[in-house]
Formats: sequence, structure tokens, C-alpha cells
Amino acid sequence: MSGAKTSILLVLLVYQCPTVMLGRDCTWLYEDVRAGQEFYPTPCVRCNCSETGMVTCTSLCELPTCVDQITREGECCPICPNGPNCYVGDKIIPAGKAVKIDRKVCRCPDPWPGDGYLHTIADCRPDGCFYENGSFYRSGEHFEPSPCKFCTCPLEGGEVICYETTSCFEPCVDGVTHPDKCCPSCPNGYNCYYGDEIVPGLPGDKFERDGKTCQCPKKFWQSSQAECVD
Repeated sequence: MSGAKTSILLVLLVYQCPTVMLGRDCTWLYEDVRAGQEFYPTPCVRCNCSETGMVTCTSLCELPTCVDQITREGECCPICPNGPNCYVGDKIIPAGKAVKIDRKVCRCPDPWPGDGYLHTIADCRPDGCFYENGSFYRSGEHFEPSPCKFCTCPLEGGEVICYETTSCFEPCVDGVTHPDKCCPSCPNGYNCYYGDEIVPGLPGDKFERDGKTCQCPKKFWQSSQAECVD
């Protein structure tokens, strides 16, 4: 019986003491780094030794948006003292606008920042214009980026010239604006207000109300209320 009791105790002890697996250490430049430890080989780089013995590092700086970046003394990350820019050959041009060089129109790539060497080189085309979204248009070409916006690329190329219709006035008080059209339409015909009543009629059309002679206003953009005289 004593032998049986001893066997039971041994089983319980093994169950209560599971094996603990420790993570593997890492080696960085011939130095040991403990698993889970975070370290900084340079002020701008953060590294971590994983439980599997692998070192992973992350830069604390964003990619610079220029080709002439500098790092000031005492600081970690580079900055762009002249703003975002890119190369055209050995020349540097500012980002955000088209520049004419050697009978070509050049523009820094968009969107910025890039993720490699190609993003530091400008996109250059024959005479024409670049628009905001990077689209290219030939000299003299007209286009409409939206129903109310009209643009043209000048004959000499360079910057796109646009004008936008900011206000449209149709002579009705119940106009409807469609997403593919610039100005509202009048689905129920032309009309104006007499108080809270909607009265059909063109600007200048006369009608009688409450012993008064009224007409829909000719300057509809100033008022939609009918003009009345006793």
C-alpha cells in the first residue's frame, strides 16, 4: 500500500511543475540581446529581439519628401528646408506645380512621399499641362473636371486655367440639382413665391392676388418673392 501512495504523489508533483520554455536570445553586432529586449542601435532606429531569436528594426523617421534633405546637428530625422521637390536631370524643381524645362512640362510625382528612387524623378511630357490629379492635357485642350468647372491648357502649356460656376439661378423656387449637371432644373416649370404660395410664371409675368397686381421678380437671384403693387 505504501508503494501505491508513493506513485500517486509522484504523479501529482509532475502535474504541478510544467516545463517553462524560455525565448531565444539574439545576436546584434557580436553582442547578445535578451529575448523581448528593445534597443536602439542609432537614435533614429528602434529594434526588438523577438522570442524566436530574430531582430526586427523600425526607422523612427518618415521618408523625406525632397531630394535635398538635411539633418541638423543634434536632431534625429532629416528635414526638407526647401519644401517638397524632385529631380529633372541635375535640376531640382518644387513639387505641386508644373515647370517647363527644355520644351517639356515636368511635374514631381504624385502622391508624395514615394517609396523608392523612381519617386524622386519628375514626370516630363511634351508641351502641355498637368492637372491636380496628375492628368496630362495637350496645349489648347479643354476639359471639364466637374459639371460646374471648365478648364483649358494654354497654347504655351504650363499651368491649367480654370473657371468655375459658383451660382446658378433658375427662375423657380422648387429647383432640383442633378449630380451630373451644373445648374438646377425646374421640374414643375418656372414660378415664384407669393407669401407661402408657389405661383407659376416667368419673371415679369403678372397675376392678381388679394386685390394686388403682382409679377414674379425679374432679378430672381436677389429675391424669389413676387413684386406687388396696389
